[in-house]
Amino acid sequence: MSLLKLCLLAIVLILLIYGFAVLFREKLAILKKYGVEKTNQDLINLAKSGNKEIEKFHRKSKIYVLLLCSIGGVLVVIHQLTKG
Repeated sequence: MSLLKLCLLAIVLILLIYGFAVLFREKLAILKKYGVEKTNQDLINLAKSGNKEIEKFHRKSKIYVLLLCSIGGVLVVIHQLTKG
């Protein structure tokens, strides 16, 4: 079980590094291009209106958050079940 927890922890850390190194840079580039004053909701509305660049980023960030939360949740549950 500890090998599984270690693997899940490594995946979570890799995802966090990916989020800061890749997704954060992409979001900054998008904000520079479309205006720094844009909120997240403004960017989502632009994606829904058909902007392909922002739509691609939005899809990628939704997948990222889903993966990070689900793997982190599984890690917490496994840890709580095996910490005894």
